[in-house]
Amino acid sequence: MQRKIRVSKPTLLPRVCVNCGRTFTGGPRARYCPSCRTERRREAEREYRARKRAGHVTELGSIIHCEICGKEIEKTSGLRRFCPECGAAHLKEVDNKQSLAWKRDNAKKAIAAKREFSRRRTATGERKESGHPGVYWNKENEKWQAHINLNGKQYKILYATNLELAVKARKAAEEMKKAGNLTIEAIEELRKTYQAINSEEERELEEKNNSL
Repeated sequence: MQRKIRVSKPTLLPRVCVNCGRTFTGGPRARYCPSCRTERRREAEREYRARKRAGHVTELGSIIHCEICGKEIEKTSGLRRFCPECGAAHLKEVDNKQSLAWKRDNAKKAIAAKREFSRRRTATGERKESGHPGVYWNKENEKWQAHINLNGKQYKILYATNLELAVKARKAAEEMKKAGNLTIEAIEELRKTYQAINSEEERELEEKNNSL
């Protein structure tokens, strides 16, 4: 069988410079065209020299304090501002903000990427699909999970190795919801009922396996 070769999508695409508005080829994080990037670098160098003449530059090797926790650290680079622990947390915070901003500004692309990721996991067998809404494979527990939404909140009904039982539990909750009888107390009763059935099925299966 011929092996399929996956062709990755190019990351160098046409971008618009946020400074001059020109179109240029750049990566996902590129914001400035080459000309503006060069000018920004020159401006940064001029500012650095001005700060150094004024005595506002901390030399490499000096002892500085982390801007978050105040811990003493050695300045090993011009951009160092945090200790390793706070630096990792700060980087994650900045990355999360950028990610949320991108998802907000590119909602359709974010949804498409999420669907594609889900499709790939299903195709490789990493993710199991039940084919029924409200029932999915819980990877951590390695069981099917049935749940129902009520008043904007999700409630778990059952964890089961038997997919059919999880689907039955979900459908029972759906019928109660359509009839207007679904409450938190009713969900708790459903949970107890189907957990008892699931426990009995698992006990019988264990006895059967032990007898072999």
